Formats: sequence, structure tokens, C-alpha cells
Amino acid sequence: GDPAIDKLYREGLDLMRGGDMPKAIEVFSAITAKRPQFAEAWNKRATIHYMTGEYELSMRDCEEVLKRLPQHFGALVGYAQMLAERDQPDRALELMERASKVNPYLANADLMMEALRIQIEKNRKNLL
Repeated sequence: GDPAIDKLYREGLDLMRGGDMPKAIEVFSAITAKRPQFAEAWNKRATIHYMTGEYELSMRDCEEVLKRLPQHFGALVGYAQMLAERDQPDRALELMERASKVNPYLANADLMMEALRIQIEKNRKNLL
């Protein structure tokens, strides 16, 4: 609803599409500084961090998105995937279950959740 922020957001999207990730990060960072409640700016920055291999930064931004919009489908799925890749299946499963409630038609969600449950069980057996 803020024309200046809307303009910045469009600029950030254009930079993303054009492949200028460092400048896009700057733009989305400026938006989050000015309007920290704008969850989608955090989400776009998380996406860029993921695309550039900055997974820790991406996960931190996903946390910010979920603080503001706990049912944000993209942040839930993306964060779950990164956690699963970092051998954190319990938290990844929790997020995937939330994502699946938001979008029950999520492709491959059941397969991912089953794989996470198997990993959790395997980890428990290894602790015994």
C-alpha cells in the first residue's frame, strides 16, 4: 500500500529476473529495513540467498517470513528443504506438515514427509 515500497519491490523483482542478485538483495534489504512487516520482501531475499548458495542467510530470512506470516507456503517448503539437507529432519517434518495443511495438493509432499519420518526413526535407532 506504500507507493515507494511498491516501486522498490518491483525494482527488486526486475533485478532478480535480470540476474543481478547483489543489487536485488540490496533492494529487498532496503525494503525490510523500511517496512520490516512486509513478509514478501523477506521471502524474496531468502530466495536470492538460496539461489546464490547462502543457505544460512536464506534460512534466517525464512524465519523472518514465518514470524510475519506463519502459513507462508513458499517459506515453509523452502525452509523445510534446507533443514532436511542439513540433517534436521524433525524441524523439517514439522514445517512440511504445516505446508501440507496450507496446500494439501503439494506435489511430492507426502514422499518428502515419509522420507523425513524414516530419517527420524533411523536417527532414533542410532541413538540407542
